[in-house]
Amino acid sequence: MGRPRTQRLIACLICGKEFLAHPSAILKGRRYCGRDCRYKAEMNQKETDFWPLVDIRGEDECWPFIGYRDPNGYGTFGSENRKHKAHRIAWELTYGELTSNEVVRHFVCDNPPCCNPKHLRKGSQSDNVADTVSKGRHARGLKHSLSLQGKSGILTRYQVKLIRHFYATDEFSHKDIANAMGVSKATVQSICARRNWGWLSEGEPEVAW
Repeated sequence: MGRPRTQRLIACLICGKEFLAHPSAILKGRRYCGRDCRYKAEMNQKETDFWPLVDIRGEDECWPFIGYRDPNGYGTFGSENRKHKAHRIAWELTYGELTSNEVVRHFVCDNPPCCNPKHLRKGSQSDNVADTVSKGRHARGLKHSLSLQGKSGILTRYQVKLIRHFYATDEFSHKDIANAMGVSKATVQSICARRNWGWLSEGEPEVAW
């Protein structure tokens, strides 16, 4: 039996393998045999478009992104519907694809616009939270961190506000925050729901995110 008349045999633009595609899919831009080749094509295009927007300096220096930066100083790259942090793109172009659960951290320089792959490290959301806490990026205005007794143990006002801030970003789960802060998941849930420390004002830590 021959192939359905509604499909056409075309060659993948990346690997050259022939595959069947519906004419409507071809008209919408399908030119690749599968996800891997489509990803390679996207990376090839990003390689062309991305690096001219990076001020590439010495091997060990920061490489600042010179395109658009968000209010916190992080480079942003991509279309209106698919924007990504520039340092994440720099990592993927250099080392390979990341999963949706992985983040890229400024491990060496802690400089938001930097895109030097040597300054970046791959990690989890919990690693990212822990980095932020250890480097004190949220402590401005709350560095006095008065220790008070909460129902789940001793935390500081700063730590409680930080927990609520991280959860409000929708980027971190209760478990991520609990692992990074060294408390139980139940404690984080109680704080975020304001069952514990409910009297503490809504003011948030200042963020360099």
